[in-house]
Amino acid sequence: AGEVWSEMLERGLKPSIVEYTQYFGAMLSRNEEDVWQRVEAEMQSMRRSCVVPDAPFLGALVDRAGTQRRLDRVDWLWREVAPQVPVLSSAPFGSTAKALMLCGVPARVPPLRGDMKERGVQIMFRNLQFEAQAWLLLLRESPSSTSVIEGFRAAVALAQETSELQRIQGKDGGTVSNSEVKDLHFMERLAGFLLEGRSLPLRTVRVMRWAWPHDDEEDLPPSLPAGWQCAVDVASGRRYYWREADPQGSTTWQFPM
Repeated sequence: AGEVWSEMLERGLKPSIVEYTQYFGAMLSRNEEDVWQRVEAEMQSMRRSCVVPDAPFLGALVDRAGTQRRLDRVDWLWREVAPQVPVLSSAPFGSTAKALMLCGVPARVPPLRGDMKERGVQIMFRNLQFEAQAWLLLLRESPSSTSVIEGFRAAVALAQETSELQRIQGKDGGTVSNSEVKDLHFMERLAGFLLEGRSLPLRTVRVMRWAWPHDDEEDLPPSLPAGWQCAVDVASGRRYYWREADPQGSTTWQFPM
């Protein structure tokens, strides 16, 4: 990527913001501090060339920072780059919600909706779905918290309402897939289990299919009654259990443990 970029500049070609987005994305595929320093330097070149960052550019970089678990860079992008974006969209806020959760700070996700309203950015289904995921993570930590319970329910209700509106309006209906709606329903089910006092493993409440950070608690074997065995379904991450005396018998899902 670097050689192609240098050749483009040597020929006197002025990169577009789309090309900058692709170039920075390739650079940041490596999680190294000096790469971020190079990004900062290239952004200075962008300013001198009067190339203005847009919402997809901001969202792409925030997504990279989140994947790298670089909360400091997520904050830096919003502090230094976001003010330069003429028109923000819902996408960078979605990338930010994801990044904050991957960085282990889901409590910072719900306030994003208020920020979007203040900036006049339309709130889409995916923003609310991500917010519901954040509330679910918080609910696992504080299942008796009234504010968390109310926050989760409000986010889910608004997500369902927004999904229907997007489908009716047609313009953005294609952005809400059936699997996304099912994931939201699954979050509701998990929240119900938590409110019943059940204990859910962290991997289970991480409904969104992201590259979540590894958690040591997931390596701990569940405490099983004598005579029982456990296995994990790789596709779903759920555990199923059977008695050692009858491994070929009626294997049943015990969810949650």
